[in-house]
Amino acid sequence: MQPNKMDDTYLHILRSLVSSNLRFIVMGTYGLRLHSEIFKDLLIKDCDLALENTLSNINIFIESALRLGWKVELWGQEVKSQLDYSVLNGKYYLRAKKEEYLVDATYELNFTSFETFLSDFKIIHGIPVASIKSIIDLKRKVGRKSDIESIAEIEKLLNQV
Repeated sequence: MQPNKMDDTYLHILRSLVSSNLRFIVMGTYGLRLHSEIFKDLLIKDCDLALENTLSNINIFIESALRLGWKVELWGQEVKSQLDYSVLNGKYYLRAKKEEYLVDATYELNFTSFETFLSDFKIIHGIPVASIKSIIDLKRKVGRKSDIESIAEIEKLLNQV
């Protein structure tokens, strides 16, 4: 992978999250980019994470991101400290922002489970990343137009290898 500012930014926070013992897996298009250079030209809007849904784990994400200077939000509301389930329940994910970069950390997975990702992942650059198959399967289950279009592009790239 040819590093650039986006990769430097995302790899820095991801490695810090690993060091913080956060239980997570990178998914989405950035996960594909970590797998192979063939995905380098895919549009990457953010870095998607699946978090193990425990309160301590979610709070590790919040504390780690804040410590690194990322702004953390829960549905548009800034988060400045640990949260409890009464605030988190039903909101699905936290968003960390730094400059133009976004990390969406999903703790309530509707279309799969954290355990499903755990059964099929790789460690890439020291970071847990969902398998290409798991990422495609999740995009297919979510079924948004953009996901379906990206599946066709991903499969075309895979067939060129």
